[in-house]
Formats: sequence, C-alpha cells, structure tokens
Amino acid sequence: MTPLVAIVGRPNVGKSTVFNRLFGRRRAIVFDEPGVTRDRQYGDVELLGRKVRLCDTGGFLPTETEGVFALLKDQARIAVAEADVLVFVVDGRQGPTPADSEVADVLRRSRKPVVLAVNKVDADSVLPDAMACYALGCDTVVFVAAEHGRGFDELREEIVRKLPDAAMDDDLGLAAARQAGDALADAGAAEDGSDEVEFDAESGVAASGVAASGNAAGMLEGGGAEPPKPPRGGVVDRVRVCVVGRPNVGKSTLVNKVLGAPRVVTADQPGTTRDAIDIDFDVDGRPYTLVDTAGLRRKRSVDTPVERYSVSQAVRAIERCHIAVLVLDATQDIADQDAKIARLVEDRRRACVVAVTKWDVVDGEVKKPTNFDRGLDEALPFLVHTHRVYLSGRTGQRVHKLMEAVQKTFEAFDRRISTSAFNRWLQAIQLEHPPPMMRGKRMRIYYAAQIAMRPPVFALVTNVSDAPPPAYERFLIGRMRENWDLLGTPVRLHWKKKPNRRSTQALERLPAALRAGMAAVGDGTLALGDGDLQDLPDPTAPAWPGTEDWLDEVVDLDAAKDTDD
Repeated sequence: MTPLVAIVGRPNVGKSTVFNRLFGRRRAIVFDEPGVTRDRQYGDVELLGRKVRLCDTGGFLPTETEGVFALLKDQARIAVAEADVLVFVVDGRQGPTPADSEVADVLRRSRKPVVLAVNKVDADSVLPDAMACYALGCDTVVFVAAEHGRGFDELREEIVRKLPDAAMDDDLGLAAARQAGDALADAGAAEDGSDEVEFDAESGVAASGVAASGNAAGMLEGGGAEPPKPPRGGVVDRVRVCVVGRPNVGKSTLVNKVLGAPRVVTADQPGTTRDAIDIDFDVDGRPYTLVDTAGLRRKRSVDTPVERYSVSQAVRAIERCHIAVLVLDATQDIADQDAKIARLVEDRRRACVVAVTKWDVVDGEVKKPTNFDRGLDEALPFLVHTHRVYLSGRTGQRVHKLMEAVQKTFEAFDRRISTSAFNRWLQAIQLEHPPPMMRGKRMRIYYAAQIAMRPPVFALVTNVSDAPPPAYERFLIGRMRENWDLLGTPVRLHWKKKPNRRSTQALERLPAALRAGMAAVGDGTLALGDGDLQDLPDPTAPAWPGTEDWLDEVVDLDAAKDTDD
C-alpha cells in the first residue's frame, strides 16, 4: 500500500506551495489569503525512488468552532488520522505562534512521525526567527523556501527516512537519490511563468484576464501544467464523472452522499468549493473518479482571481471527464446560467446526466417530476435525451439511482455499433422516411459506419455533396438514440459524397509511388476535436468504399489522369 504524507499547518503558511513543489507541478490553488484551500487534495508522486501519496489540507485551527475554519479543522483531523508521515509547515518569518503550538500538540498526540518544515526561509536574515521554531518540540526540522525550491532536497530525504520500512541510508544510495531530488527541484523552479486563463465566451461562465504567476505576491499560482487527460481509444480503466452546476445547488453535499463519507467541505454559503477535487471510488466493482468542482457563476459576477481560477479548473474538469452530472436546484426555477453550463457540456462533447437535488423539500403535489420534466424540455431542449434523477443529497433519497444512470450513460457513450447492423437499420429508415430532396434530386445514403467512440461518430456516404437539412439529421439521431439506446451521449454525423466511377478509375491508374506519397499525406487518422481518435483503414483500399474523395484535397484526380496518359 502506498504510504500517505499529509501536509498540515495553520492557515497561510504555504502548505499548498509546499504541496505543489513536492508534486512537481502546480495543482493546488495558491493565493496570499487565509482559507483558500478548503478540501483535501491528493496526488501520487515519487520521492527519491519511493512512491508516496501526498495530501494537501486547509488551514488547521484546532480550537476554532465557527466559520469555514471549523469545517477545515475536521478535514485536517481526517488527514492526520490516515497519514503515515506528517509534514508540519510553519512560517519562518513570523516564528512560532500560539496557533502553531496548538497544531503541534495535536500532531504530538497522534504519535505519527513528524517533519517540521519551516517555510519562507529564503534569506539568512530570517534564520533568527526561524530557529525559534525548535520550541515546537519536533525532532526533525528542515528550513525551506517553497516558492524558490530551497531546502527541498533535504525535506524529501527526511520524509523518505520516516516512511514505513524505509531504512535507507547513504550506503544504499541516498546521496545519488539526493541528486535526483535536486534535478526535480530545478525542474519545478524552471516551470515558473504565466498561464493566462481564458473563459469560454459562448458559455458565459468564463472570462479572461488573469495571469497565473508564482512570483508576484498576491497573485494566483496554479494551472501551469495540464492534468493528464483520459486515454484516447482503447479500454477505459476508470470512468471520470464531473459534478457541475451553479453555486450552492448542493454539488458537494451530493458528492459526500455518493461516497458515503464527508470527503469535501459543505456549507450553506456559495463559493465553498475552490479546487476541482478528484476522488477515486468503486461502485459494484466498477472504478470511478468523481470530480467535485466550484460553482459556475455568470461572467460578470466572477471578479476575484481565486474564483476565476476555480472556474477555469471546473471547465478543464469537464473537458477531462467522460460524463458531466449537471446539478439543478429543485427549489429554484431553471436559470439562464443552467442553460449556459449545459451548453458548455454539449460543446465539449461530453455525455450528460441531469441530477435535480433538494427534492425532499419540494411538495410533490405542487411540483411533480413530470411537470419539472416539461420545464426542463423547454429551457434545455438540447438535453431532452439525457437521463434525469430526482434526488436529495441531504437525505440520500434516490442517490443510488444516480450512479445507475451514470453507468447507463457511459455504456452509450462508449458503444460500438457493428457496420452491418447499422447499415441494415439505415436502409429500413430510408424506406420508412426517405431523405429530402437536395438540389432537385432525392438524397440517397449508400453506406455508413461508426468511425469513433466517446462520443459516437458516424460517417455516411451519400450521392450529394451537402449535408441534409438539420431537421432530417435530428430525425436520424433521434431514431438512433431510440434503436441503439444512446441516451445521454452526443452523437455526431459526418456526411461524404460518394466519388464517381471516373475518379475511382483515375486513382487506380496513378503510379504506385505517387499513390504511396498520397497515402503518407493522408495516413488514415481522423481528428475528432475533443472526442476520441480512431485509426481508419487506408483510404485508398477498395474495402473502404466511399472514402476515395478524401484524397481530392491532395491531388486533382482528373488532372492526374491526363498527365499519366
């Protein structure tokens, strides 16, 4: 089992900066303001050859009983209880404070190995105040400057020494491992720069104009490196589910109820969640990653750097997930911002499940699910095809149905339809409802095949160069959803005109060297934007009918025929 290293301390001493430095990239929000970090943030990393799991925590004030710090206290105690090694971070510029002494007492009673990291010691003039931190009674003290990476080789070394069954000494290669730690620190320091956060203009939940820099005091640090995206193609090992919605609609309460534990901080006031928190868990043996995100407000309401970055993380979480759970408040009417968030999910081509929370406080005689469905269809017509669950995150009513809907939606999102069955169905649909007239002649669909998954993408070969009217395309997609159970997932159709016989014969008459060069230019890989990538057969192969016209962009087939003659 991977050992856990928890980073704890009172507010605003640089815990998240230490976490980012050990992690190797900016992941946690850093801002010169107490209480920015709210939830426990986890990340796997390798320290001097040992794999460990880091845990960042919010400000720990053991005696606090009111406000947000009382909630953070419970999260910090959970981290202390489950950790194997504790990194106690204090501010070396201020020296030990009464709050530091209270935290030290709690850590001492836990009987866990403790490494005291005296942070912000970036100059010799700070050492007198920093030396006073020995009064906290910790055996192992390391002076560091997390912003500049100073002292982190020694910090990694002391953490590894205190790990369970980690009897490493210099004879076993700790000196060589220290060099690896220095290289990691240099790489982290070289990462410093600015990352401009752009908010989606069409969705209305994003705005531009925040440069994330780790140097300027009071500016936001975060988002330097993109989190790993799910693998394109192949088998998905873990389904990523992102919970999104407006502030204070019950997202975090719902996440805690699904997990069956108080994993994230919840409060009545909006804006409690800051980071996008990834949480791994299993349901009936199926692995999932649940991502709790910050509430998305209107563009004009986002006015602080912390909230801008929180919204940016939420948008990136949508892009990284397979399924987005759109949380709506049953006690409020559907707002324009709900529609903008739903459109954001649709534009990112992610599958969607609608969760209507706070259903326990709604009078069933006044607002029945059928009536709410009618309002949803009118306000969010592009989500008519989604699964909807009416539940309560507070009481747990119908929460189990949410994961059932998520599993069904992912099966549709990941569905592969055989080409023969799809073409038989397509021919029957054309007999039942013929395609429209296009430029004076009846449109005919000769052949179709699924060319990608997550989301499903289909290529249809026709006798016309233009796509059919949107009404007929919506008709086809709707019947596909009914026949193949594609509820909750976006479906995309690509229309291609079948090349005429003359172009096909001209292609066959081209010299072999020219055809090989053309195949190298069009290597058979179709880019599908935010969706997955599927490798297609060679476009020149006769076994893939209707695709020779892709090569028209490379060479004029009729001109090539005249040259060959």
